Amino acid sequence: MPVEQSEPLQLLFVCTANVCRSPLAEAIANQRAQQARLNVASTSASVHQVVRRPHPWVLAEIASRGLDLGRTVSQPLSAQLVDSADIILTMTGGHAIDVAVRHQNAVRKTFVLDHFVQVIRPPEPREPIDDWLSELLPTPRSYPMHPGVVNVPDPIDGNDDLFRRVADQIDDLVTRIFTTLTGAKV
Repeated sequence: MPVEQSEPLQLLFVCTANVCRSPLAEAIANQRAQQARLNVASTSASVHQVVRRPHPWVLAEIASRGLDLGRTVSQPLSAQLVDSADIILTMTGGHAIDVAVRHQNAVRKTFVLDHFVQVIRPPEPREPIDDWLSELLPTPRSYPMHPGVVNVPDPIDGNDDLFRRVADQIDDLVTRIFTTLTGAKV
């Protein structure tokens, strides 16, 4: 990870309602950053504008993994969140399109989570974060159906097995980001 970085790298995870997938990704990312001692801060938001409480299964999963969400309600996507994010990671291609349509300034920095994991490269030692981002952000994307990109399914109406599979998928993808950033298993 670049050492000249004074401000944290800001990750914004986005899903439909910010009650299942994106809050779990946020909590995992913040834990991985802390474990790796990386200057990365994560938050999450919903493309829907209705404020809701996180799904009980997600709250239980966050607690069982020793994670902390730090808030008790969803957070609708706002211009302020978009502007402060360095990278916006969505759960699906549809979410990426939704973010880009609503916030034109977000187009270059919005990726589907699975696609981002495929294209991210480790920063060079002492590489300024702005240089690393300037190489990463122009990566071609064709959402909502980019070839080889796997969406994270919405488990909201599913059973415990689906929630577990989605949680494991998110954990794997987020962990792979931090493995790449650190060059070692987090």
